[in-house]
Amino acid sequence: MPLKHGAPVHFHSGTAETEAEVRLMESLGPVAPGASVLLRFLLRSPLQLLPGDRFIVRMFSPVVTIGGGVVVENSPPLRLRRAAVAQRLRILEGATLPERLALYASETERGIALSEAVARMGALPAELMAAARHASLVAVRGTEAVFLPRTRIEEAAAKLVQQVAEFHRRNPLAPGMPRTQAELPPLLLDAVLAASSDLVADGDLLRRAGFRIQLQSEEDEALRKIESLFRDGGLATPGEADVLARSGIEPQRARSILQLLLKQGRLVRVSPELIYHADALGRLKQLLEARRRHPFSVPEFKEWTGISRKYAIPLLEYLDRMRLTRREGDKRIVL
Repeated sequence: MPLKHGAPVHFHSGTAETEAEVRLMESLGPVAPGASVLLRFLLRSPLQLLPGDRFIVRMFSPVVTIGGGVVVENSPPLRLRRAAVAQRLRILEGATLPERLALYASETERGIALSEAVARMGALPAELMAAARHASLVAVRGTEAVFLPRTRIEEAAAKLVQQVAEFHRRNPLAPGMPRTQAELPPLLLDAVLAASSDLVADGDLLRRAGFRIQLQSEEDEALRKIESLFRDGGLATPGEADVLARSGIEPQRARSILQLLLKQGRLVRVSPELIYHADALGRLKQLLEARRRHPFSVPEFKEWTGISRKYAIPLLEYLDRMRLTRREGDKRIVL
């Protein structure tokens, strides 16, 4: 009786047995003795199978042995067309460990994790790490090693360099492009940054190596004006909108310069409404240092600093967040 696509069979490997359904990967005509054909079996129950394991297939009725074979792959892709699967299996039949690992790593954007490679190939982690080096794969370290093709990392790096360069061109006053704008999966982005000497990660920003913000003369003057207004305001800091309006340049560029000063730490945002010059906060810390371990109230704080409640409460909440003070009931203590 010829074996048909979709035929039910008994699948045996070692002492394990389960029912299975046949999937023909290529035309199955008369088969010469010793010749091989490619078949795919959809197992009803999972079995622990590795490439190279032997199996036997028997018919349901009568229970006659159809033949035996060797496992080429234990978890092939499910969405490939039959012809593509057959071609792929033919490649894997004679593939070395590096060749097999390279194929698996190239088939998905996420590469292949070390644990997955162990399960699919039955090789030890040390063997797979050695195979990765021979296959031009990069082991990206996260919670576990993930193998990615070196060529994919190089191609992604070239595209990201262009994307960051374009960002610098369009945003000359921005210190860098937010990482969230990188059009790469997080793991691939980490691999690109580790391999590329043309890109620098600065916190949550990406920039080209060697990039420096170049201010035009009017922008440089506006920067000094903005910083001076906040510095002169002291603890009674001016409003953000008022400072931007007095900067001498259009609001969008003035806001970019303000963000630059915040990024550099010359200005500090204490609350959504209040920005202070770092010098003013430094003097406030010196004032509090003389009162270390002494509880004080909000009215006392206002008296020391000469500021109104509008400024005092946000400043005290900022000092609490910075662990410079601690609130205890209606009072605070300098730590």
